[in-house]
Amino acid sequence: MLKSLHLVNFTVFPDTKFKFGKNLNVIVGENGTGKSHILKAAYSAIAVSAARAKDGGANPPNKSKLEAALAEKLQAGVSSRWTRAASPTQSGPRQMPVEL
Repeated sequence: MLKSLHLVNFTVFPDTKFKFGKNLNVIVGENGTGKSHILKAAYSAIAVSAARAKDGGANPPNKSKLEAALAEKLQAGVSSRWTRAASPTQSGPRQMPVEL
């Protein structure tokens, strides 16, 4: 279960922390505020963690694996403006600490 997500310099999130409850979590906002990006970041973190567990890895995935998975997910179906925001060539630190 995803407990928290911390996005730094990621698309429209300069430094944002999300904490998720045990049951239903609802994300509400205007168009263009990043709702889908929260879901893509959460999906990428969970997918990388699940793949690591399937391969027998006991440790949580590292930052570079999460960043690569997220950049791949974003490149699959969003505009180039958002893809550039998650690309490795972007200046400034990008972080996505995740607690599963």
